Amino acid sequence: MPTSDVVEALVTAINYDRFEDIQALHAPGVVFHSFRSPMLRDSVAVRDFHHELLERYADCTYTEVEAVEDGGAVAVRATIEAKGYDWRAFQQRVLDVSRVEDDLIVDRRLYGMMRDIELDKPALAATDAANAFRGGSPRSTRRLVRGLYEKLIASERDEAAESLDEKVTLIDSVYGIVSGVDAVLDLLEATPRPAFGYPRLTAVVA
Repeated sequence: MPTSDVVEALVTAINYDRFEDIQALHAPGVVFHSFRSPMLRDSVAVRDFHHELLERYADCTYTEVEAVEDGGAVAVRATIEAKGYDWRAFQQRVLDVSRVEDDLIVDRRLYGMMRDIELDKPALAATDAANAFRGGSPRSTRRLVRGLYEKLIASERDEAAESLDEKVTLIDSVYGIVSGVDAVLDLLEATPRPAFGYPRLTAVVA
């Protein structure tokens, strides 16, 4: 099978939620680098990655697909159309590069551009209020942010809520834009955790 046909079959499998086909098109020991996950090292993990991705993004489809083949590698530039956490439709440009050997993808790298952000009225109001605020000291800001994330990591929802203004807005270019304390905490709790290990706070820049 020509290399480009393998990648074309992968795009079709993704668009039609054919998870077993996705797995079958990758070599058992495939290495997959993605902007959305840790590095994966087998075809089952790649299948599970796509299963979770397509669960979180309704109607996720590769469109405007352009493929360039060079030897055993194919680079696909495409636009992903989907609905995010907040059910708003969005588009995201991606570059999906695959290296094929013996009709199987042995190495794959998925690069993504940040989706366009459109702020609604609550988000705009929160942004304007933040820009108008004269601000406190960097030290107090770091202390507040560090305390918030330490509580989030510890799953202390009520304590974390005490650090948030009632009109708080969270702008996430991947999972959506939400306003209000409960909505922000719900979105943070719904954000996928690492596939292994645990989240930890390493630095706060203010």
